[in-house]
Amino acid sequence: MHGVTAAGGSARAAIVVAAATLLAVALPAVSPLYAQVYPTPGDGPGGIGDALTKANLDPRFDADEVTQFQTVGFTARLIYGTATTPDLPTVRVAWSNAATLTAQDEEAFVIEPTSASRQFLDDGARRPGGGFQLDWTWDVTPLKPGDQTLMVQVSPTVVVEGRTIPNLADVNQPVPVTVEVNPVQRDFDAVVNAAAAMETEVPDEMTVGKEHDVGASMPLAAPADSVSADIRLEQGEDSAEVTITEAPPGPSASVGTGAEVAPGLSLVSAPAGTVERRWTVIPDEPGQVDLVFVADVAGRAEGQALAQAVPVTKTVRAVEPGDSFWATLQKPFLYLGPILAVLAAAVGLHSQWSKRQKAATADPAPGAGPGAGPGAGPGAPPGPGP
Repeated sequence: MHGVTAAGGSARAAIVVAAATLLAVALPAVSPLYAQVYPTPGDGPGGIGDALTKANLDPRFDADEVTQFQTVGFTARLIYGTATTPDLPTVRVAWSNAATLTAQDEEAFVIEPTSASRQFLDDGARRPGGGFQLDWTWDVTPLKPGDQTLMVQVSPTVVVEGRTIPNLADVNQPVPVTVEVNPVQRDFDAVVNAAAAMETEVPDEMTVGKEHDVGASMPLAAPADSVSADIRLEQGEDSAEVTITEAPPGPSASVGTGAEVAPGLSLVSAPAGTVERRWTVIPDEPGQVDLVFVADVAGRAEGQALAQAVPVTKTVRAVEPGDSFWATLQKPFLYLGPILAVLAAAVGLHSQWSKRQKAATADPAPGAGPGAGPGAGPGAPPGPGP
């Protein structure tokens, strides 16, 4: 685009203005725009301001839903040649304008232009309601889920006698466009898989009535700004009765800038990106204790709400106080000891009785003579004399 700012007219500037005037005659539909953006040679220093006109910018994605790793079109539409509206951002444009699209977070998008970066107002299409429109387009691939922001910058160019006026390049502030990028299913699945492999801390054995520290942790295995996870502990259906008390929570987990946690879920973590929970478990009776660690994973994928509970069961035996593992092994011997003692005593008594019987059979009582018959005894009458 060409404009004139010098107080006096120059030959070259006059030629440019003459050419612009001839073009305006050839294109009467846009001739008012030429009058706005091309000052006359007598305008003097104020001509630079006159070389710019106000227009509306309507930047938007071409789809209602934007999903991670899925390429979508983006259009920045310039609306000019008509009254501006406060419903859209207002920018100042010249006859020649360049537009750029950048990401606030450089790692959040891959941006590829699909139209010329510099366009001219006489290339615009007429709008049914009046005025003209001109589009810049890009292909945009979101790389990160959650709220992400793109910046559209329109830079007008005014050339005077072959030289660009440099202070006009940044006359417009970048226009931000924030969009919620939905994570794809694989991000949700990655967190579910991490939940299934969660690490648990459970003692080898529990004692009835005694407090035991139990814990569980899992990494958030994806850059999941909109995938949340929490871990709860439950008693198994066939478990011996236990009392479960959740330990005081630590600081909230950091799962990424602008993390959104599903309603009813909270994140507790030591390192960022790790969900960790701790509990105190007291067995109320001896027996097999089934502790069920349940990871609740929630998020969105491709515009759909997702939720899944992932259980991991750990089993431990609860014993009465004093009944340690070795004490349990010793119990049979404790019960067997008295029985063995009784058996030993019975064997000893039987042995003594047997010895006495043998002794009585081998040695007859004193006073028993040869004539003593089977009926002889202490009360039997004496036998006949000689």
